[in-house]
Amino acid sequence: MNALRSDAMATIRQRRPGVWEVRGYTGKDVEGKSTQVSRTVYGTKKDAKLVAAELTVKPARNAGGRKLRQLLDEWIDIKTPGWADLTIRDQTSRAAQVAADPIGNMSVASIGVSDVDRWVARLRKAGAGEGAIRNQHTVLRSALQQAVRWE
Repeated sequence: MNALRSDAMATIRQRRPGVWEVRGYTGKDVEGKSTQVSRTVYGTKKDAKLVAAELTVKPARNAGGRKLRQLLDEWIDIKTPGWADLTIRDQTSRAAQVAADPIGNMSVASIGVSDVDRWVARLRKAGAGEGAIRNQHTVLRSALQQAVRWE
């Protein structure tokens, strides 16, 4: 199992003939630990080097370590200077309700449509009205859209 250092940001190692693992540095997580992404490449060493170069030029996004509740806190911090007092109160409350649900402890990168559907089902089962669900969903959507803009 050879490890070839293609550059300062990505490493390549041959797992078995024709199968390569390329790992690229993605930054630090919320606790300050280094994170990386791993890609399996089927093909030649040249193919693996191309993936390594791609990971170096455009590293993978580092959302994996961030929890939704942390994203919501950052979103509130960024948005509040432009909001009226009542908007701050309402949006902060809605964000806190989203963060209190199990979806708030999920990593941003792992949240899928089915997770959002289960979250909405939990809200309905708890007796939340359609307006409350819509308002919380708007907060969730806005925070996730901001995360996409932040990359």
